[in-house]
Amino acid sequence: MSKDIASQCIESVSRIIERAMSCIDCFEVYVDYNVLRYPYTTIFVMLLKCDKQPGDCEENLYGIVMEVVLNIDVFSKNILDIEKDVIIIRIKCGDGWLEYGYGVQRSSQSIAHLSKSFSILYGGRRYSMESIDKNLIERLSSYLTFLTRKVREIMEGEGII
Repeated sequence: MSKDIASQCIESVSRIIERAMSCIDCFEVYVDYNVLRYPYTTIFVMLLKCDKQPGDCEENLYGIVMEVVLNIDVFSKNILDIEKDVIIIRIKCGDGWLEYGYGVQRSSQSIAHLSKSFSILYGGRRYSMESIDKNLIERLSSYLTFLTRKVREIMEGEGII
């Protein structure tokens, strides 16, 4: 994978997170919770047309731009820890997805084991990321904390929790 694809993907993800944090009305949040899938809940974030920021992120309008799978226990916390509380994050970046979650990593003895890491799914292939910007992780963490509060309000309003 070229560095251009990785940098474009990170830039696209940064724009989506910035827009999500600055314009609450530009996104629709869907919550998928079922007792059969306990203790997990899935959150889908869809990008809507927004008059406050015209022209930004036009290629992703009316589509899912973020999927997050969380443990249901996270809704009782005030601060979300990405490493412990998040199972999977997928954020749309152009023609691919930036993903964080469990992925197979190989050791030096060729014994496969799972670990959480960032990767880019692009062109039907998965490319692992060696490192990622700490500022992006902090912004993502703060947005996910905000998102979990909003989802908690939705779930309490529906009588789920």
